[in-house]
Amino acid sequence: MLDFHKLDLIANRNKKFTSLTKDIFEYVRTSYPCLGRVSLVVIDGNSLSTYHTEDITRDEIPLEFEEIAIRQGSSIDQIISQSQYRIIDNLNKLPETRHIQMLKESGYLSSLAYPVVHRDKVIGIVFFNSKTPNLFQSEQVKKDFFYVAHIIATLKIMVFERQSHFNKLLTIALKIGHERDPETAQHLVRIGRYSEALARLLTRYKPEITTQFIHRIKCYAPFHDIGKYRIPDEILFSTNTFTPQERAVMNQHTIYGEEIITNVVSMADLTNIPSEEVTFLKNIIRHHHEAFDGTGHPDGLAHAHIPLEARIVTLADVFDALLTKRPYKEPWSVEEVVSFIKQKSGSLFDPLCVEVLLNNLDEMMHIRQTFADEPSEEHKLAMTV
Repeated sequence: MLDFHKLDLIANRNKKFTSLTKDIFEYVRTSYPCLGRVSLVVIDGNSLSTYHTEDITRDEIPLEFEEIAIRQGSSIDQIISQSQYRIIDNLNKLPETRHIQMLKESGYLSSLAYPVVHRDKVIGIVFFNSKTPNLFQSEQVKKDFFYVAHIIATLKIMVFERQSHFNKLLTIALKIGHERDPETAQHLVRIGRYSEALARLLTRYKPEITTQFIHRIKCYAPFHDIGKYRIPDEILFSTNTFTPQERAVMNQHTIYGEEIITNVVSMADLTNIPSEEVTFLKNIIRHHHEAFDGTGHPDGLAHAHIPLEARIVTLADVFDALLTKRPYKEPWSVEEVVSFIKQKSGSLFDPLCVEVLLNNLDEMMHIRQTFADEPSEEHKLAMTV
């Protein structure tokens, strides 16, 4: 039986969400040592994506980095649509999905799923997994774990609300800048999706990529060029080759972008936004024009000195830009883009990022097709003639 007062004290410590979840998990295991795993997943459209996991079996399970489709009519779909909990007494009785197989291979037999509800909408699910079957049937056990789930859900909602406030302010700044940016809105969406996909694929090589890293890069990659807002029109909209002086002005957009984020954070009451969130965003904005060999700007960083999130966004940005028609160029063919990326591997791009992108080119092209640009007004008119 858990001490709810002690749980409240743990949850109210001045720590970030992941640390609090770890402390709660460790305390619960003193009373329920058969509990081996707690995982929080968030809902993204028609799929589930792991936000954070504590697991005694291993630090990270590869499948944690994959999105799970929500099948219509499934028990997960019912948790979301009806805001109801779900108990599974024995995982061996369930269909052998990849996720169930992963849990069984780790020795888990029973499960409790509890919805995270924010303003009458399920935004996530807390999962508990035990190596003992039928653990969650006892009324006392259910009472204990419902309380733990409620605490974790409350902590997540606090994070969600802070993040939503921050994202709204960033989006306002981005929209103001985008009014003057020749890039399409779908280009920004694609950059986030490419970057997320690359981060997921890189997890087998880069242990520093966590589930939170993946969520952050998807969210923040579209802000990479926010500093273009302060570039003069005659340069920003030029279809001519830049002079050295014009190029120097354009290159300042990475510095301007970082300054914009600093201003957004300082002007708004964002003291509750974790510093690592702001640093991650600034890394993308400031360093997405660094080159892997150190010849980029603004700081001439090279190799691992360039933040990984920036290395990923650099490749995603160039990949999409080359495939896209711009006022100053026609779109390149896929073959031309692949040839260029190979040529620039190790100089402009991180070779590992290049390898992962090219080995999963079909997935990248699927993202491009799914989030294709809207037809221009001229194209729409031509189609009606």
